[in-house]
Amino acid sequence: MFKQLRNRFKNIRLRKKFIYIVSLCVLIIANVAVFCINAVSNYSKKELYKSVAATLSYSAAEISASLGNLNTMADMFLGDSAVQSNSSILKCSDDAAGYTKAYQNLYSIVNDYYYNFHKNNIQYMAFYQNNTIIKATTLNNISLSDDLTSSLIEAAVKNNGKTYWITNYGNSEGLFVVKEIRRTNLSRLDYLGVLIVDISIDELIKESASFTSNYEDMFYILYHGNDIIYNSKNLQENANEIINKVSGDYGLVKIDKHAYFAVKGIIPNYEWGYICLVSYDTVTNALTFSRNICFLVVILSIIVAVILSSTLVDSITKHLGYLIQKMQSFGNNITVVSQHYPDYSSRSDEIGILHQQFDKMTNAVNELIEQNFVKELLVKDAELRALENQINPHFLYNTLTSIIWRANAIGETQISEMVDSLGKMMRITLTLSDDGFTIARELELINSYMTIQSFRYEERLKYRIDIPTEYKNVVISKLCIQPLIENSIHYALEENIEVCFITVAARTIDAQLIIKIANTGSQFENNLLERLRSGEVKPHGHGIGLLNIDNRLKLQFGAKYGLHLYNSDNLAIVEINIPYDKEDTDVKTYNS
Repeated sequence: MFKQLRNRFKNIRLRKKFIYIVSLCVLIIANVAVFCINAVSNYSKKELYKSVAATLSYSAAEISASLGNLNTMADMFLGDSAVQSNSSILKCSDDAAGYTKAYQNLYSIVNDYYYNFHKNNIQYMAFYQNNTIIKATTLNNISLSDDLTSSLIEAAVKNNGKTYWITNYGNSEGLFVVKEIRRTNLSRLDYLGVLIVDISIDELIKESASFTSNYEDMFYILYHGNDIIYNSKNLQENANEIINKVSGDYGLVKIDKHAYFAVKGIIPNYEWGYICLVSYDTVTNALTFSRNICFLVVILSIIVAVILSSTLVDSITKHLGYLIQKMQSFGNNITVVSQHYPDYSSRSDEIGILHQQFDKMTNAVNELIEQNFVKELLVKDAELRALENQINPHFLYNTLTSIIWRANAIGETQISEMVDSLGKMMRITLTLSDDGFTIARELELINSYMTIQSFRYEERLKYRIDIPTEYKNVVISKLCIQPLIENSIHYALEENIEVCFITVAARTIDAQLIIKIANTGSQFENNLLERLRSGEVKPHGHGIGLLNIDNRLKLQFGAKYGLHLYNSDNLAIVEINIPYDKEDTDVKTYNS
């Protein structure tokens, strides 16, 4: 299967190969980018979990510190000598004035302690001695029920002077710290009263978590064993179920279809467990948004990379396509390279080198073709000369001379003129050398030919030769004008019954001599030479002569010279274009 895929890949166009390779590279990079994004995201999430957990765990330390301050306050209250002396007087004195003064002193002391420690979220503070209650001034509007007060005092007495925390009323009344105050002097240790302090857990939690204000919907649970000390009032789900959901020190939990980050631990110096929860929807949405943005950037990068790669690949492969077009054209025998291709002569990259070398090769092949074509013409010319040599020209001339004498003897002047013209034509056409063949010699041939044709067509053929004397010594290829006149007669007279007018004229334009042959009675097809050369029109009869004349003129004088065919004013016109240099047109002799 791999071999089949490899063979199939070999036959794919080069542009698609580039696209596939670039797409594969982009896909690999995209997969690596996605993997890295996931890895970084997971690592960041873990670090974020640790950071949030550490932040939320700090609230437990704050709670522990606040509770410790209250423990300290209770111990200070117990050891305060003023509390000891005044509470003793309040308990034992029968003097009303002394009682009142002791009461006022204790009232001031309680208020002093409250003001010093009220920042620890104290919402109720009072000293109880039998039926006497001394409360902090700002808390006069707060009172406890008799049953609650009795249970608190009872719990304090049972603990024999130890500072004792009562957690049974956390969600309703708050968190209570109670302490039995006993006499510390005279080693009597008798009962002097009970200190009751009520702490607002809501305020305690709020204060301890104030640094987490950037988290929305924070919940707190305090518990001891299976007993719930406190849970936030806005917590809808059962606190025990939440405790069971949090398995480790921290993690994500689902509550009412919302994500919460939970931290689980123990309040330092206490045996209370706590769970702190903060809404994680915002963080989750932010992480998801960031992750999606990263994926979107990767996808957009892939799209841009593919588009840019496709554009760059096209900029390369289109030049290879041009080279293929050149090769196909050259393979179809179109040897002239089209001019609409870019110029690669100044490029030094591989594409430029390929085009330059191919252009050099085509030029070299074209030169070889031209050389071989000339050689082929020379071979044909040699074959023609060999055929000519099979006939003894002197025998033909002598025979024609005998016919002329005989025609004159019997009075047939027309026959004499025709044979004489034929002899002149044969003498010119059978001449072995083309060197120095001039327009004058071509005109001799034309005059002899037209003499013969005039006897044949009589009044139907009219012609005029108007070539100035200064042009008659211009060198021209042999048999260039006469075949064109013969072609005019063929199409204008042999296929029509009307009179044919043929004119031969010459003029010069910019160092070029233009010989114009025009005739009535026939018309040229559009682009006849090009269509003959491309094979679109099959030559018949004199068509070969047109191509032959054009090719011989181009070979002798250059590619810009040759024949030009067109129609004008009901005339079929052929123009022969050859170079003209007045200084080189001195009178030349021609050896017949």
